[in-house]
Amino acid sequence: MDRRSAHGVFVLAVVFILSPALIAQNSPSNPKKFAKTVMRVAKGAVQEVEGQNTVVPGCPGSGDELKEPTELTVDPNTHHLDTVFDVVQEPRQVPVYLNNNNVWTCSMQTFNLRMYKDPKDGVAKFPGPTLHLRRESDNYKPGDSWSIKLINHLPPSNEECSWGGPNGNESHGNCDCSDPNNLPQCCGDTQTPLRMNCMHGDNTTNLHFHGTHVSPQAPQDYVLLQLTPCGTPKGHVTHGQEYEVPCEYQYAVNSLPANQAEGTHWWHPHKHGSTADQVGNGMAGSLIIEGPFDDWLKDYYLQKNRFLRNKLVSIQNVHDLNFTSKTGGINPIALINGQLVPQITMYKGEIQRWRFVNENIDADSQLVIDFDGVDTSSAVDPQARQIAMDGVQFSKRNYDCQPMLDPTPCDGHIDDLKFMFSPGNRADFLIKAPKAVGEFFIPYEVFGAIDEQGEKPGKGSHARQVQISKLRAALDAVAPGSSQPALLSINVIDCPLKDGCDMEYPTVDEYPDLPPFLHPIVPNRTPQYVQFQILTDKGVAQVPPNPAPDGKFAIRVKGMNNDQPMQFDDRCAAFTEVLDPQGGEEWHISQNGKRGGKPPLKPFHVFHIHINPFQVVSTYDLDGKKVVYPEPIWQDSITLPNNTNPNDPNNPSTEVVIRQRFEDYTGPYVLHCHFLGHEDRGMMLTVQTVCPDGSWSEASPNGAPDTCTKPLTALPPCPVADTSAHSH
Repeated sequence: MDRRSAHGVFVLAVVFILSPALIAQNSPSNPKKFAKTVMRVAKGAVQEVEGQNTVVPGCPGSGDELKEPTELTVDPNTHHLDTVFDVVQEPRQVPVYLNNNNVWTCSMQTFNLRMYKDPKDGVAKFPGPTLHLRRESDNYKPGDSWSIKLINHLPPSNEECSWGGPNGNESHGNCDCSDPNNLPQCCGDTQTPLRMNCMHGDNTTNLHFHGTHVSPQAPQDYVLLQLTPCGTPKGHVTHGQEYEVPCEYQYAVNSLPANQAEGTHWWHPHKHGSTADQVGNGMAGSLIIEGPFDDWLKDYYLQKNRFLRNKLVSIQNVHDLNFTSKTGGINPIALINGQLVPQITMYKGEIQRWRFVNENIDADSQLVIDFDGVDTSSAVDPQARQIAMDGVQFSKRNYDCQPMLDPTPCDGHIDDLKFMFSPGNRADFLIKAPKAVGEFFIPYEVFGAIDEQGEKPGKGSHARQVQISKLRAALDAVAPGSSQPALLSINVIDCPLKDGCDMEYPTVDEYPDLPPFLHPIVPNRTPQYVQFQILTDKGVAQVPPNPAPDGKFAIRVKGMNNDQPMQFDDRCAAFTEVLDPQGGEEWHISQNGKRGGKPPLKPFHVFHIHINPFQVVSTYDLDGKKVVYPEPIWQDSITLPNNTNPNDPNNPSTEVVIRQRFEDYTGPYVLHCHFLGHEDRGMMLTVQTVCPDGSWSEASPNGAPDTCTKPLTALPPCPVADTSAHSH
């Protein structure tokens, strides 16, 4: 059934086709100022009709016009942003699906949530505010810097370990981490470090600036910080630096360098043991970094007497405080900027830039977004062209071929436009409105293996009970009469100008080349072979209905730890990489999960590394076919393909091949699975970049490369023998 309808929301015209005189008066050489001028006109002309377009019965407000989160910008004189993130716990109304005798309906439920107070109005919200910054370039120096005072006003808690959380399990009862001989599954390995790889410290927090290329040292993208709630006494200190801090912490990130990829990024908590709990509550926000590519794109349309409007599409599944929303009777819904199936109004033939951010925690949010809509035979479907992945601009060749959007790239025809992305991913698209008035829904599907996590469903508030069939039934409620639920809709209205509002995509010849720092990496080091593993004492963990109760989450690196899998330990580094600005390293990454070998194959791990993005050389699709992109695509998070040979880590049936460079910042950071419940329970390892003498170097000011002239003591290699507890 075609979900299109002829009705639309009444919107007064916004004249975004501009006269040469107006362009002359507001030179596009200063696009930020010019854009603000135009948007003031737009805001004065548009009257959004809200509350009258409920597309999901039972959930008022669904179908309203898309609202942007609060945006924070720098002082134009200092190129610096200074703000406060105050974390609180408060109740909020959240749309969810309720199951009553196998009948799913949409309902507004009151959830207790951890949230950030909006720095502008003091109201706690999800998602959090958007940071809008700019990297250094030839005509913009220095790049923007930012300071965030993070204040933890969550309730104080002495919990050293909890028995659940997302992807949790209570098959052994409560998680008593004091007994190293009887650790339940969520605590992971019975070896070192005790308590580290269990869901714990729910209200201890910190910040990670996902996608930024900045120093990992304190007080910048420092994810080893543990900020306890106000009223909690200060704990231990390691490596001569602050490690556990009570109440508040001042983050101060140096200027964004010229080799920071401009694009769509995000920020979120990253405290090991409670990352999933907090991000699942909605504690996250977007981070937009602009640069020369954005200037070119704006100017391209301005020179054609057009104005390119931008939309932020932040996707969140919001869970309640104790994750009772993961039980069989309640299922969270994909929300866009906190709204359910919002509407974006466009003129016929208009092109907008949509920035997608997947701010989620697990397989419920491994999505396939269908830009063709339901009726793929229609010539009036919305069109899309991808221009960036994980915040990094596409090359000319990939822009031409659209390899992540078109299943048959480089064949001269861009069609069947479906895009697959996982938690942590971002993607930028140029979306062209149909040339017909009406409402056009953008449907989506969930491809994540949410019923195959290697965990036994239990009872209680943290049980993992939602299986794929129940999720499918719940999602069908958002799109009654259709085989696919809707993520959002496009409301297409008539153009007020006689010559139309049509806009065209840039041609391949017009599209800009990649800057030199994004050129292909040539590896000059020994390759690494890494496998994400769910294990039992007998090997590979079985999927439900017969999972092993002692399954643990770990990472195996060939040649390390006698080829035995390791779990996270913040006292040591699994990888020590020497600075090499011109070199590169190739990694082969796989997982030990399988699905029985029949399509559709369903991946359930996402590889992510901090500080340094990587180039994807090859991967495998959902049908198990090898994919080699026309040119490598830059990412920082990638879904790992199904492995039908899980018992031989030296010979996986599929793998992702990436290349990365460790060029300018020293210090400790991490790689992990971006299913954050997996990371919290051990599927994470510490990485450190060091100077040629094996030391760190004190971070240089203004985002400059570390000079290796102010040595700091680096971490020892993993594993370490001490079994003392080290994470609270």
